[in-house]
Parts: sequence; C-alpha cells; structure tokens
Amino acid sequence: MKQIIYKGIPYIQLEGETLSNEGFIWGNKMIHPGHQFERIGEKERTSIEFGGAKLEYCGRIGHDLIFSIVKDNRNSKNDNWFISISWVNNKVLLMQTSSNGFYDIRY
Repeated sequence: MKQIIYKGIPYIQLEGETLSNEGFIWGNKMIHPGHQFERIGEKERTSIEFGGAKLEYCGRIGHDLIFSIVKDNRNSKNDNWFISISWVNNKVLLMQTSSNGFYDIRY
C-alpha cells in the first residue's frame, strides 16, 4: 500500500491489498460498504467534509476504514486512490494529518 499525506489528508493507493467488506458501527448505526457521507462527525470542529464531495465507505483493512471521494459522477476508487481513517470505537475516528499529527472525528 502506498501512503501519502497531502494537505492534511491521508491518501492511500492499494497495491494488491484486499479490502474487507466488513462494516463498522458509527454512533448506533451499522455502516456498510457503499454508504456515502456528506459529513462525518457531529460538531464542526470534530468532523470532516470535502466541499461538496461525498465520502463513500469502501471497506476496511484491519482498523483502517477506507473511503473513496465521490464528486460530479467521478469516484477516486476508479483511479485506485482512497482516504484512510482509523476506527477507534463507535464514537471516535482518527485521521492522520501529518507524520506526527492526528485529527479526531467524533460522533
């Protein structure tokens, strides 16, 4: 897996890894692959959104939740690029923003 952080966003490119179709619990709701978010998180300071784009949950690799970016009928998974966000529990996700920094996303 190739990993880069660009403008505080943790992008990955899969290189033979297989995504698990396993869902995850967010708040009190089970999220399955294909679910799209306009925003993840409840409060503005502990949420993420991508200016009109949606994040589509694609699956997971271990504790890492893998999302693609969907905007204007384009999907980043078609180019094999994804965003990786770590699952902590049903109310907290962590997104790596630099080599030693993380952003918490809270339900």
